[in-house]
This record gives sequence, structure tokens and C-alpha cells, in this order.
Amino acid sequence: MCGIVGYCGHAFADGQAALDRACKALAHRGPDDQGIWLNIEKSLGLGHCRLSILDLSPSGHQPMLSSDERLVLIMNGEIYNHRSLRDRLESEDYPANWRGHSDTEILLAAIQTWGLKKSLDQARGMFALALWDRQEKRLTLARDALGEKPLYYGKIGSRLVFASELKALLLWPGFDKSIDRQALGLYCQYGYFPAPYSLYQGIFKLPAGCLLQIRPDDPVEDFMPQPWWSLSQCFRDGKTNPFAGTTDEAAALLKDYFQQAVERQAIADVSLGSFLSGGIDSSLVTAILQQHNHQPVKTFCIGFDEDRYDESPHAARVAQHLGCDHQEIILTSTDTATVIPDLAEVYDEPFADASQIPAILISRLARSGITVALAGDGGDEIFGGYPRYGTALAMYRKLEYLQPRIRSGLARILASVINSDRGNKALDWMACGDLLELYDQRCRIWHDPTQILISDTLSNVGEAQEISAMPYLAAQGATDFLTEEEALAYTDCTVYLPDDLLVKLDRASMAASLETRLPFLDRDVISFAASLPWSMKNDGSKRKPLLRKILSSFLPSRLFERPKQGFTLPLAQWLRSDLREWAEDILSANSLHCQKLIRPDMAQLILREHLDGRRDHSQRLWALLMLQTGITR
Repeated sequence: MCGIVGYCGHAFADGQAALDRACKALAHRGPDDQGIWLNIEKSLGLGHCRLSILDLSPSGHQPMLSSDERLVLIMNGEIYNHRSLRDRLESEDYPANWRGHSDTEILLAAIQTWGLKKSLDQARGMFALALWDRQEKRLTLARDALGEKPLYYGKIGSRLVFASELKALLLWPGFDKSIDRQALGLYCQYGYFPAPYSLYQGIFKLPAGCLLQIRPDDPVEDFMPQPWWSLSQCFRDGKTNPFAGTTDEAAALLKDYFQQAVERQAIADVSLGSFLSGGIDSSLVTAILQQHNHQPVKTFCIGFDEDRYDESPHAARVAQHLGCDHQEIILTSTDTATVIPDLAEVYDEPFADASQIPAILISRLARSGITVALAGDGGDEIFGGYPRYGTALAMYRKLEYLQPRIRSGLARILASVINSDRGNKALDWMACGDLLELYDQRCRIWHDPTQILISDTLSNVGEAQEISAMPYLAAQGATDFLTEEEALAYTDCTVYLPDDLLVKLDRASMAASLETRLPFLDRDVISFAASLPWSMKNDGSKRKPLLRKILSSFLPSRLFERPKQGFTLPLAQWLRSDLREWAEDILSANSLHCQKLIRPDMAQLILREHLDGRRDHSQRLWALLMLQTGITR
């Protein structure tokens, strides 16, 4: 795992110094080594911070030149099947003058031999990379298929500048901190900034599975990311060639794919372990990892001091059965208060998934014993594990029998007898034209950003409404061949997974210089999952029946057959107790008036309702708190 940064455009006399400052800002992502490369004209510069995972020798140093010195590569991430790629290259008479055995060198050799797109298609891994072709004078940025590794880019002055994290761009000469007001509306709806948007005007996230190419003389305004891999096409291929075997046959094949994914991701020249919550996904990852190892796997869990939120006893029992070396910490509101000052620095822009706090703490705990951790993230999205899919479908089934006129009238009645907030939700849900739109509305924190943002913040309400529908509209055109619940899972895979869950995990782990790997996001696993009927992912009585079937070959069912608990924390109570004074200070009228973004009347209303115990506004309050602390950073 590493950090990358660079620029492309007009000659830049201070390029070396600018890259050096940016690399220092990313040192947590790569504390073991740093490298900078500039072309002769200084119209392009590349910087790299290295966390040594494979080939700890200087042979793995980046920026790295190809053997013919035509290509220069910097990469953040890992190519898990680098050994098989190397074997293929050697079988095709690639000159066997390897400098070392790093995955970066092997990927660079593949690009030199096969070209970039074919190499990315053949690679299995997570990455964000920048490739400079010295002959064509062309820079290419690329991001992995599901968006595990981040990459920001934008125009600063007359140049394209890119980096793994915003903090490196904030230090760039001439960076404009103007807030993107329309993207801020997206944040208020979802609690994060969906790609391609970021907090700042003109700074974008390269979408998952995309690449962007530019030459130094190209107008920056003409940038247009292009997909090199498509999740929609992957799902479409799965429907075109559906799995036609039995459940037992599907479980056997999936087990084989998943074991291969875990084994590939278990390759490292440093210590390796896993996150273990005790749920199906992390237990399956850990079970296969332990089977693959001769020594007890180091596992890490975080629990809570309130029983109804605490899954740590389940994790401990799983670890004991598998023979793992298990560690856990119990999170309290006091621990949370110690992490809060770090959140703005870790995430760079407002980010309102409160499970970011336990993610940071478990990463710190794990880093004390290992450098690489495997985790079960992605299992619910890929295998339909969320209860909300069935809930949303059941709600829509009830509503679709009502004519639009009746729906609207009923919603207005509800709005008049229930408080305005719930009435607005009812009105929005009943006005939905299809299931995807209803699901999108249910996932929002605020249905309309003008409910909480000062009207002047959104300069163009029509544009704000168009942008706010972006995640829903992006999924709508790609799911006509899927069943209704599959379409909901697909939506989560394209928006919620890359822009919330993977952001949370990447920033939390990399702040501790810990690499995390996710076997559920292996492309072979995803492609096979896309070919399965929904009944093998959710048969109505049980979610993820195939995964349960596979897990039963490692664990007795009593250790994992229980209702889904989810990774939640007692935020509502903490905001009424130990975090109350902090929340009241951040959301005071004076603080809000200084920023002139949030409506003080609405913020004070929901804060009072929450503190009085009348409503649970913890999710909305956390979004406001992260917005205020993130903007004032």
C-alpha cells in the first residue's frame, strides 16, 4: 500500500519541491520509502510513498522505469496474481532480467508487453496508478474495478494534478479551497461525496474501473474518464450465461473461487492477519486464511460496552474454534472522544459514517501486530446480505397498488398529522415512480439539501436537484436486465460500496500504515456471483445461503446462525452523554453563523429533539458535526 501524487502540464520549475511536500503529507500511506521522478522538461512529475509489502528491497522502489525505459509507473495497491502474470510473461519469452519480485515490476512488464488495458484486465488486485509513456508523451491514470484505492485529480493552475488523498492537493501551490456547493448537497443527502464529486470545486474522484489519459499540451478542460472495466457489463454477462447447476454445485464452485482469492491475497513479505467481527463474511475470510496458514492467524475485533451492540463474544468464539491468535478492544464513548480530533485529518473532507471511529481504532490495534489485514467488506453488497433490500421491495409492492393521486393525497394527510420531517419522507416515498427511486430516497439522510443548508449555499436549485439524483439515475439505466432486488444490490455496489465503505476502510487503515485486502471484491468472485440466481443469495428465509453453506464446512452452525446485527455503535446514547458538550459547541448558533452553510434553526431543532430523547437524530447530527469539523479544518 502506498501513496501517489503527480502533475502534468506546463513546465514547473518548483515541481520537485511541490512533490516533496505532497509526499510528506502522504507519508502515513507509505512510511518506508519515498521517490520522485521528473521528465527533462519538468512538464510532468511523479511522486511515490512506499509501504513495503512485496519485495522489501530497493528493487521495489518507485517511480519505476520499464526495462526499455519507455514507461514510468507509480502505483498504490497490490496485484495479487503477480506470480502467475510473471509465469505467463516468461512463457512468452519476456527477457528474464528481473530486478526483484515486486508486483509493480511485474505489472510494468505486462504493460510493456501487452499494453495497459489488457494488463489491467488480466490483473487481479486493487490499485490506483499513474503511467507515463515517454515515447507517446502521454499520462494515464487508472483505478481498480471496484474502487478500493482512491485517486483524486483536478486542474490547479494550468496543470492536471492528482493524488491518493486530498491532503496532498491542499498543499499544492495555487490550490483553490472553494467549496463545491452542489456537491455539498449530495453530502447532506448521503453522508459522503459520491464519485466523481469532492468537497472542492474542480477536484474530482476518478470513478472505479476507469482510466484517464492526457498529454502535457492537452486542455485540462477536455478530461474525460473512460471505463476499462464495467460492473454493469459483468452483471449483464452473468445474466447472459447464468449458472445452471444445483445449490451444492454452486457452493463448491464458489468455495473454490473464494479460496483462490484468499490465497492470492495472503501473499506478502510482511506479517498478515484479519479483521474478525464474528459475522458470516469475516468468519469465512478468517477460516480460509487459517486453513492456508501453519501458524495461528492474528485476528482483531472491536466491541462495545453495551451488549446489544457488541459482537465481540461471537468473534472470540469463532477465533477459538479456528485456533487463531485473537485480540479485541472494547470501545467506549471516552475512546470515541479521543479519536474525534483526528477525523478531519484522516478523511480530508466531511464523511459521516460513524463506524469510521471503530475502523480507525481496530486499524491501530492491528498495526501493532501486523502490516496486512484481510477483511470481509463487500460480502453484503455482492451476495445481497442487507435486510433493507427485502424491506424496500415490500414497501414498494404496497405502494404500487395505489394510484399516484391517491398516494399524494395520503402523503399529505400523513404530513398534517405527523411531524413535518416524517411527513416529508412519506410524501417523497409515495411520489417515487419505481423501486430504485424509493430505495434511493430511503438511503438518504436528508431528502432535500435545502432542508438543512442555507438557501444561498445552493446557488442553483434546479442543478442541485439534478445532481442529487445522480446515484439513482446512474443505476437506473444499467439494471433493466436485473431482478428488482438485484438492482438494489447493484446500486450499492456502484455508489455506497466505493464511496462510503471503501473510503472508510482505506483512510482508517492507511492512517495507521496498515494495508487491508478484501477477498469478496476479487473479480473472479464477483463474476461468478453475478451469474447466480437471487435465490442462491437470498432465498427468502435466509440471506447469503451459499456463504452459510461454505462456512458450515469450517464452523459449527451455532457459531454463525443468528440474526444479522450489523456494524453499528451506540452513537445516539453517546451524543446524549459524553459527546453532548462537544456536539452542542460545534452546532452552537455562533459556530453555524460563522460558516454560513447550515441552517441554525434546523440544526438547533434536531439537536434539542435528540437530546430530549424525543427523536433519534444521531445520523443527521453526525453528518452535521462532520461537516462543521471538516470545513473548519
